[in-house]
Amino acid sequence: MIERFHFVIDGQLHGLNEHLKAVNNSRYDGADVKKTEQLHIEFIIKAALAHSDLELPFSVPVQVCFDWYEPDKRRDPDNVCFAHKYILDALVAQHVIRSDGWKALSMPEPFKDCFFVDKENPRVEVTIIAVADEPVDIETQRRKPIRRSLALAC
Repeated sequence: MIERFHFVIDGQLHGLNEHLKAVNNSRYDGADVKKTEQLHIEFIIKAALAHSDLELPFSVPVQVCFDWYEPDKRRDPDNVCFAHKYILDALVAQHVIRSDGWKALSMPEPFKDCFFVDKENPRVEVTIIAVADEPVDIETQRRKPIRRSLALAC
C-alpha cells in the first residue's frame, strides 16, 4: 500500500509578487509574510494529522502534488506556486517530511503542479506520496480534482 498524506488550504496563499513587495518594503515585512503564511499552513497540517494514522516523518523520498485552485486567471502559475516554499517549510516544521532537500524528495520529479480556476472555492490541495525505489505514476495516486473541466494546465 502506498502511503499518502492529503490536506487542503482554503483561500489563496501569497505569491511571489506579494512576497517581493513585502521584502522591498522592508526585510522584516518579508519575514513576517513568510512566518504568517507558514504558521497558517502548520495549523492546517496539525488538524489533518489529528485524523491520520501515518508514521511520520516519511522514511522514504516523497513526491508532493499541488493542485492550485485560483478564483481567476489574474496570477501567473509561476507566481502562484512560489508558495511551495511556505508549504514545504511547514511540512518540515510539523515533521511530516524529514527535510525539503534533495534526499527527502523524489528525484527527478519532486513536485507536480496543476492549476485550476474555482471562483467560489479557491484553495490549495496538497498530497504527499511516499515513493519506494521507483517513481510513482502520480496521476493514478492522487485525488482527482473536483472540477476537472476547469483545468488551465497540467
